[in-house]
Amino acid sequence: MSNGIILKKNNVLNVIKTIKNYGPITKLDVADKTKMTAVSIHNFISELIAKEILIEYGSAESNGGRKPVLYKLNPSFGYVIGQCLTLTGIKTALFDFSMEKKVAREVSFENLSVTEVINLMTEQIKNMMADYGSEYKQCLGIGITVPGQVNPESGTINNLTNMPMWNKVSLKTMVEQEVKLPVFVENDNKATILGIKWMEEISENSCIVYVAISSGVGSGILYNGELFNGKHFSAGEIGHISVQYDGEMCNCGNKGCLELMISDKAIAARIKQELEKSESTDRIKPWLTADWNMEKVIRLGEEGHPIVMDVLKDICNYIIICIDNIVKVYDPEEIIFECSWLQAFPELLEAAAEQFFKRTHWTDRKQVRIKLNKTKDVFEIGAATLVIEDLFKLSANNKLLL
Repeated sequence: MSNGIILKKNNVLNVIKTIKNYGPITKLDVADKTKMTAVSIHNFISELIAKEILIEYGSAESNGGRKPVLYKLNPSFGYVIGQCLTLTGIKTALFDFSMEKKVAREVSFENLSVTEVINLMTEQIKNMMADYGSEYKQCLGIGITVPGQVNPESGTINNLTNMPMWNKVSLKTMVEQEVKLPVFVENDNKATILGIKWMEEISENSCIVYVAISSGVGSGILYNGELFNGKHFSAGEIGHISVQYDGEMCNCGNKGCLELMISDKAIAARIKQELEKSESTDRIKPWLTADWNMEKVIRLGEEGHPIVMDVLKDICNYIIICIDNIVKVYDPEEIIFECSWLQAFPELLEAAAEQFFKRTHWTDRKQVRIKLNKTKDVFEIGAATLVIEDLFKLSANNKLLL
């Protein structure tokens, strides 16, 4: 795709996003917020009106002369389903065209084959379409995210490190055969940064890295406003950089991976081990059950338990390594973290960022913003955004394909 076509695609998405966030809105105000010319905005809006993507919504007050028309997204133009496959479950959500979540469902699974899980995924999609689809003109497509490496062009799962049976799975083809609709498949973190791009005010030339720390560790990268996949679609696998050369063996085949140090499972296991060795074991013994997890770690931390907080502070040394690698490899303007314990204790991320900036001469706070994600429902939105991104592909003559 040429730079000119990419620019127009981003401009169209920017217009739609601006109208979504600020509508009902006039053409003049859209031009002001997007910094585009009035002629460009007129042409974009005319094209979007013709395709019923936008609708007129009354008039604004006038300072004299003809009242300017207000525009908003047409929420009934269609709906999108976003589905997230995790290690233990499936989250499915339906969004109208303005990306307002209308309904969400979640199911868990255990010890199911790949085929059985895919059958469960398609069942969830079909049920949601049957229950709610009649309220809209059309279903625009299904976006599916998975926790691992994907070829988004073919919709094939190349490898899910922590789900080894999911190797070379043609997920797009299998789901499309069942639901008879366009299906788009992407890595969960890469889709999430697209969702953040859609929901927030991000310029078309932004370089932003999103880092997710939960059951695994990964990232999604926006470069010049576009998703960066790398030559073999494996860019962003920051959880599998080695931080201990002779460390523990990872499921990916490498040793000492970052994920083995800072994933929820790794942190919970380390804290449990430290607690069992401490003198206060009797007091917290009821906590150290088979369902010990990060949620309990956070609850103990909120009570100010010193062992919990000391371990989390020590783990932040790996957060500093993570930030350092991202800055030196990608040179971003912003790093966004998604992490339950950093959300619970934001002062830890602030302290890690402060230490990073003290240790480096490469950059400073004016050049790189380090923050926590604030976008709600970001995972499901990311999955749904895969459909939106595809809808606004442009043809060779710069016309919307939708």
